[in-house]
Amino acid sequence: MAKQYWIEVRGLPKDYCNVMSMLYLMTRMGTAKKVTTTFETVMGKKPQTFRQFVQKNLAAWQGSSDGQ
Repeated sequence: MAKQYWIEVRGLPKDYCNVMSMLYLMTRMGTAKKVTTTFETVMGKKPQTFRQFVQKNLAAWQGSSDGQ
């Protein structure tokens, strides 16, 4: 039902909605509970929390003083 809403009412592409619904389903099934070291192995650095990311990149969301 949600996928149909995303496609028909929100006008999102069907392929996008398919991916999003599968990601949601996998998360609801608990597949995102396990913490791994894959990110560190692949990227060569420790992962950061979303809070850390926002704090480091806060200026990206703040407007400049000239209104842009």
